[in-house]
Amino acid sequence: MSLPIPNLDNKTFDELVVEARALISRYAPEWTDHNLSDPGITLIDLFAWLSEMQIYGLNRVTRNHILKFLELVNNRPRNPRSATVDLTFTPIEYDVTPESPPKGTVIPIEWGTKVSAMDSTSGEKVIFEVEPDYKITSEVLEDLREQNVPENVIEKLVLLENRICAAEDVFLAALRETLGESRLFKYRSMILDAFRCPTALNVSPLKLAGVLTNDNESWIDNTEANSLDGIFYLAFGETARRNSKLYIGLHGPATCPAAEFKLKVNVHSSDLPAEKTVSVIAESAVLPSAELIWEYWNGSKWQILAIIDHTAALTLNGQIVFDLPEDIVPASLKNIQLNSPPAGYGSLYWLRAMVNRSGYEIPPRLDTILLNTVSASHKETFRNEHSSGTGLPFQAVRLDHKPVLAGSLELVVQEEASDDSPPDISGRTWQEVSDFDASGPEDRHYTLNLAEGIINFGDGIQGRVPPKGVDNLNIVCYRVGGGEKGNVQPGTINRIESDLGGLKVINRKSAIGGHGGEDLDAAQKRARRDLKSRFRAITSVDFEELALQTPGIQIARAKALPMYHPGLTAMRIPGTITVVVVPHILPGSLKSLLENYQFTDQDLNRLQVAGKLPLAVVQRLGGLVDQEIHGEGQFIEKLKNLLGAGDAARYQSIILQQARAAIPSQGFLNTVVKHLEQKRLVATQLHVVGPEFISVDVKATLQSNGRLGPAALQADVEHALDKLLDPYGGGPDNKGWPFGRAVHKSEIYQVIESIEGVACVDRLVLSSNSCYPGSDSIQIPKIGLVYAGHHNLKIN
Repeated sequence: MSLPIPNLDNKTFDELVVEARALISRYAPEWTDHNLSDPGITLIDLFAWLSEMQIYGLNRVTRNHILKFLELVNNRPRNPRSATVDLTFTPIEYDVTPESPPKGTVIPIEWGTKVSAMDSTSGEKVIFEVEPDYKITSEVLEDLREQNVPENVIEKLVLLENRICAAEDVFLAALRETLGESRLFKYRSMILDAFRCPTALNVSPLKLAGVLTNDNESWIDNTEANSLDGIFYLAFGETARRNSKLYIGLHGPATCPAAEFKLKVNVHSSDLPAEKTVSVIAESAVLPSAELIWEYWNGSKWQILAIIDHTAALTLNGQIVFDLPEDIVPASLKNIQLNSPPAGYGSLYWLRAMVNRSGYEIPPRLDTILLNTVSASHKETFRNEHSSGTGLPFQAVRLDHKPVLAGSLELVVQEEASDDSPPDISGRTWQEVSDFDASGPEDRHYTLNLAEGIINFGDGIQGRVPPKGVDNLNIVCYRVGGGEKGNVQPGTINRIESDLGGLKVINRKSAIGGHGGEDLDAAQKRARRDLKSRFRAITSVDFEELALQTPGIQIARAKALPMYHPGLTAMRIPGTITVVVVPHILPGSLKSLLENYQFTDQDLNRLQVAGKLPLAVVQRLGGLVDQEIHGEGQFIEKLKNLLGAGDAARYQSIILQQARAAIPSQGFLNTVVKHLEQKRLVATQLHVVGPEFISVDVKATLQSNGRLGPAALQADVEHALDKLLDPYGGGPDNKGWPFGRAVHKSEIYQVIESIEGVACVDRLVLSSNSCYPGSDSIQIPKIGLVYAGHHNLKIN
C-alpha cells in the first residue's frame, strides 16, 4: 500500500482550460475564434499544462519538506515548555508560635528539590523541581581558565558576569546566544558544573514582619497590602522623590544566622502595555532610571548593605540577593529616632532602600516582597538509564518516561578504544541534532522524538552507529514535563516530595508559561509573521519599531530623524540618525513629573564646564543642592532669593533647563541605545534622546451663551485643551501630538468654540516655556512635543 499523497489543489488540465476559455468573453469580447487552431487557445493550453505541473509538484510536498523549509528560516515548531512558578518555603514552627522568635537555623534547599500539586481532573501528581541558580563570577572564570577553556570562550562569558539566572533553559539559551551552538556543546557540562550554585535557596528563620514607606512627608504602612494578592502599593510614594525610603522589617531570633538571603520582588504591571520577554542578557542591559541605596541598621547608624539587584531598582520582577551582616541588630523604629513612625512594630531587623537619584518614569509599584522564595518549573529529572547497543544501523532506544523536554537529555556512549589509544572509561558524549542531513559517518549524532521519548541513531553513512555492547548507552539525565497541565492555580502546590523536615511550601501565584508545543500549521503562521518582522535597523521605520521593542522598559512612542544630530541641529549630517523615545507613564502624571526640580552637584559642574554662567553665580547656586523643589514658581522664587531679581531673570531659562527633571532618564535612554546598537548598520552614527517637552499656556477671554455655568464651562474648556495638547493621545488625529508640529491659534480657537456653552472667543494669547515663540503660533523643535500647561480663562 502506497503512502497517501496530499491534494493541495484538485484542478485538472481540462478544468483549467474550460475556466480560462470562459473568461475570454469577459476580458476580451472581440476575441471570437475559440477553435484549437487559434494561437491564443494554444497559449491557454500551454499555461493550463504548466499550472497542472505546478499543482502536481505542490502535492508532493510532505511534512518533512515543510519542516526543512521552516528550519531554513529558523522557525521550527516550538517544543513543549514547562510552566514556572515561585515557591515560598516557611518553617512549620511559625504555625505554632507566630509571634515569638523562631529557634530554627538556616535550612538549605538544594536545586532539584521536588514539590507537587494534585491535578484536580486526573488525580495525578504534578511534579515541580526547584530550579538551580547559575552565577557567573570572576573567581569561577579563573577556574575555567585553569581547566584550559579557551580565552575567546572566557571573553564571551564575561558578558554574563555577576548575573544570576534561576532557570536552566533560560541560562542555556543565554549561553547559546553568547557562545554559539558548537562551543556550547563542547563546554556545556563544564560550564554548568562550574556556575551552578550548590544551593538554590537558604530558608532562613527570618519572617517578613513589616513593609513601610516614608515619602519625606508621611508614613504609609504597606504590610497588609504586601500580604494580600491583587493589591499593589507604591514603594516610595506617588512621586518617588530623592530620599524617599522603603523600610523592610524582619522578625527573627536574637542572633541572626549568616547566609545568603533573597528577597523576591513582584512588580505590578497588569495595567501597562504587554510585557516584553526579558532574557538574562536583556535584563543585564536594562539600566535603571533611578539609583537606590540599600542600608541596614547596626544598632547605632544605617550602614551600606551590599546587594545584587536583579530588579533594575524595583522596576522588574526579580531578586534582591544579599548576605545579612554580622553586626545587624533588632531595634524598634521609635528607637531609631525616625520622625513619628507607625506604632506596633517592636524589635525587628531593619533594611531600607533609599532613593539617592530620582528619575523614575513610573514610580515603583509592588505586588509583593517575599522572603524564602525560589523559582521552580514543571518537570521531573531522571538519571542513569542504560540500554545496550546492537551495532546495527537505525537503532532506536525508547526511554522509560515521556514526554521529554527539549535540550535536557545527555547521552554518553561507551566506545571501544583503538589500538593506539588508551581505553575510554568515561565514554563519549553524543550530540542531539534535528535530523541526519548534515551528519557524516563519524559524527556522534542522534535525533530525539520528544513526544514519544525515542532516541534514533544513524546508519553509518549519515550519523555514526553506536557500538555493540551491554548497557553501553548511558542516558545520564533527561527531564520530563511541560504542557498546560503545569499551569496550576495559586495555593495548589503544597507537598514537598523530598525530605525537608520542618518546612512547608506554597505557591502564592499561578504557575505560568506551560504549553504543549506548536503544531505545523501554527509554526507556518508564525513564520509568516516573523518574516515580516524587523530584526535589523536600516530605515527610519526600522529604528522606530525596534526601539519600541526594547525589552525591560515601556516606550509609548518613538520617532527617527535621519541626518539629525542633537548637538548640531542646524546641519544635516549623512550617516547620522537620532531616535526620540517617549516613555510610557501613568495617565495624568506628565505635568507633575516635568515640574519636579532637583539640583545636584553634577548640575553645578555641568553649568560651570559649559561656561554659560559666571563662576560667582554658580557658587551661589550651591544653596539649591539637595533641596526638594516642587513647581516652577517655587523654583524661580528660590532663584530670586539666592541670586537677586536681576541675575535670576537673566539666567533663569538656563538654570531651569538644567534643573528640570529629565523625562526619560539617562538610564532609560542608555537601555534603548544598547538595544539598537545590536541592530544598526556598522557605519550608522546613532543618538537616542528624549523629547523636548514644550508647555503651552492658553490665556483666553470667552463669552458664554448661558447654557452652562461658569465653573462647568471652564472645566469643559480646560479638558478639551488638555486633550488636544496631550503628547500621548492628543493632536489632530488623537494619536499623540506630532513631533515638531507647531501649535496654531486657529486650532485653539476651533477647539474652544466647539465647546457647548461658548458663544465666542474675545481674546486669545498663547505662551510657552520654549525659546521658539511665534506671532500666531508656537514653533516646536524637531524633537519637541507639547503638553498642556496652566490655562487662564476668563468667562463673561
